[in-house]
Amino acid sequence: MPDSSMLSMPEIIQLTIWDRLDLATTNSVGADFLGLLTEVDESIDRLLPEDKLEAAGEAIRRLGEIYADRSAMQLSEIEYLFRPEQEPVMSLDAFDRRGGAQASLCATINAGGSGAVY
Repeated sequence: MPDSSMLSMPEIIQLTIWDRLDLATTNSVGADFLGLLTEVDESIDRLLPEDKLEAAGEAIRRLGEIYADRSAMQLSEIEYLFRPEQEPVMSLDAFDRRGGAQASLCATINAGGSGAVY
């Protein structure tokens, strides 16, 4: 195992940014994407010129995956919001506590064609 005091500064920065990108990949929706962009930019800026291109390419690939995952999740949420007919829909007063809850729920179930009588 290499002694950590023997690691150069760019290697320490790379490990940190790669770990952050790995964490963001597992939680793409909760990731601070703009913060990651800033961290990647700062980390790559500190590298030796010959290491910058390879690190930037890998970082862009990972950031693209994170952004794609976030986008897919948001698009599925939007699709759900604009297609409520695909999910069970109940009236807004179905669980009204003022006494009409059972009648509203039964009317909703009966309207769905189940044929059940309550």
